Amino acid sequence: MTNAFPHDYNRAARGQKKPVDLGIWPNSLKYAYWVFVVAAVYLALTGLAGFFGPGDSSNTAFSQFLAENRHFVSWTNLAAAIIIALVAPQLARAMKHARTILAAVVGLSCFFNIAAIAIGAGGLLLVAIPFLLLGATVLMYRPDANEFIRENNRPTLD
Repeated sequence: MTNAFPHDYNRAARGQKKPVDLGIWPNSLKYAYWVFVVAAVYLALTGLAGFFGPGDSSNTAFSQFLAENRHFVSWTNLAAAIIIALVAPQLARAMKHARTILAAVVGLSCFFNIAAIAIGAGGLLLVAIPFLLLGATVLMYRPDANEFIRENNRPTLD
């Protein structure tokens, strides 16, 4: 009865998984790590530029509002850069909590940077930050990376 229907090429093959080599981390995790490194450097640079860059010289309430928000975004970018720099190397060790922490930092950083662009507290250089962070996050959650982290975190029976 099963031969009566042709093979469905839209479905994944069952039972034909190749074994996962637990010694080397997959390419998608390597690429995610390097994109996170680039994003952390870019976050640090934009954070420092927010502090030391030229501001509005007028003393109106709106310019004060923008300066305070620019400093807030600068602090969050520096904090995100430090957290990403500390947590991203843990991807090579297949730590599943590292992915959770990175995903939370990516979400918050994207929110604050897009909000800064929307209210005018940040320049157009902040547009690259969500693209870098979301690209690294997509690479971090690829199927081969999921399999690598799942297999390395599987409890062993000794």
